[in-house]
Amino acid sequence: MKILIGIDEFSPTAEGGSNFVVQGLVKELSKEHRIAILTSHRYGKDFKKTIGKIDHYSLQVNYLPRFRAWLSLYNPQVSSRIEKVLADFKPDIVHAHTIHMYLTYDLLRLAEPYTQKIFFTGHDVMPIFYSRLTQFRDEDGDGIQDALDIKAHFWREWRQNKLHYFPLRNIIIRHYLNSVKVITVSKALKEIYEANGVKVKKVIHNGVDLEDWKVSVGKITKFKDKYQLNNKRILFLGGRIREDKGALQAVKLLAKLGDQWILLVAGLRESVLPMLNLANKLKIRKQIMPLGFLAQEQLKVAYSASDIILVPSICSDSFPNAVIEGMVCRKIVAATCFGGAKEVIKDGVTGILINPFDIGLTAKKIRKVLENNKKKKTISQKAYELIKKKFSIQKQVARYVELYERNH
Repeated sequence: MKILIGIDEFSPTAEGGSNFVVQGLVKELSKEHRIAILTSHRYGKDFKKTIGKIDHYSLQVNYLPRFRAWLSLYNPQVSSRIEKVLADFKPDIVHAHTIHMYLTYDLLRLAEPYTQKIFFTGHDVMPIFYSRLTQFRDEDGDGIQDALDIKAHFWREWRQNKLHYFPLRNIIIRHYLNSVKVITVSKALKEIYEANGVKVKKVIHNGVDLEDWKVSVGKITKFKDKYQLNNKRILFLGGRIREDKGALQAVKLLAKLGDQWILLVAGLRESVLPMLNLANKLKIRKQIMPLGFLAQEQLKVAYSASDIILVPSICSDSFPNAVIEGMVCRKIVAATCFGGAKEVIKDGVTGILINPFDIGLTAKKIRKVLENNKKKKTISQKAYELIKKKFSIQKQVARYVELYERNH
C-alpha cells in the first residue's frame, strides 16, 4: 500500500508525543509499505526528499498563532501545495495525525479525489478545545479536584480565548472529522470526542518498540556517575514541561518526599524556570537537576537510571508516551488519573495511579512501593509483561493495517 501520513511537525528534535509516535509508526510501516510523510517547517522553501521507501514532503508554513482558529481549518496557500503532493504521490491511504496548526483540517477534504480510505488519529483534545482540557470538579467536596468536565461550553471557550475565539471552529472541525474514519489513542479521548459530537470508529493505543528501549548497565552507570546520582532516589519528569503537565506538582511532590530525592527534568531549559522558582521558595533548588532537551537515546538512559517515572498532568492527558516508555524500561510509573494512563496502569499492580492534586497521598503511595523491594520488582515486571503483550509498536501497527485493509 501507498500510505501518506500527515503531521504538522515530524522531527527528532520536535516536542510533542504525537511526533515520536508517528516516527515509530513510519519506521514500522515502511518495512512493508511505501510511505510518504507530509509535514511542515517554518522557514525556507518547500522540499521533497526520498530515503529508502519513505518520501518526505515538507511545506514552509508560518503565521501568527492568534490566527490559528481560522487558518488551521483552511489556508489557501497551504491547500494548493497539499494538492500537488497528493497528485505526485497518489496515495491508497491518507492518514492524518496532528494537523491542527499548519497542514490544516482541509487535508482531509483534499484527499477525497484520491482515496476513500482517509483516517484521522486524535492524539489530544485540540479538535474540541482551544488548549488543554483543564476544567475540573471537586465531586466529593474534600477540596481536591477529582473529575474533568469534558464538554466544550461556548461561554467558557469565549472567556478564555476572547478575540481568538471563532464560533464556527468546532462545527467546521466536526464536519471534517465526521467525513472520515476517526481513531483515538485512548478510551478517555474517545469519550471526550463523542461527548462533543465527533464519531470515533476505533481506539488504537500507542505502542513502543521493546527492543529499541533496551539500555546497557554500563550506560546507566556512566549516566549516574556523570550526574552524581549514586545512593539517591530519582524522580524523572520529561516531555513538555508546563504547568498543565504537572511541572509544579512535581516540585511540590519532591518537597514532600524529602532531601534524599533528586528530580531529573528533561525539557527545554526556559520551560523549567517556573519549577526552579518554586523550588527556591520551598528551599529544595539543589534537588532539581535540569538536563535540557534529551534526544531519544539519552532519554532511554535517563529513564533506566531513575526510580520513578513521573507523569503528574493536571489536564486530560490522552495517552502519555512516558507511561509505556517507563514501563518497558521496567520502572515504576506514577501517572495521573486524568486521561488515558489508567487504561494501562492498574494501581499497585502495573504502576501507581495518582491524583496529582493530592500531593500527600501521591508521596505515600511512592514510599509504600519503594520501601518494599519485592513489591517494586513485581510491579516492574508485570508492567513490562503488559507492554510486551498489548502495547508493542508491532501490535499498534497491525491494528492500523487491519483497519486500512478492511475499510472501503
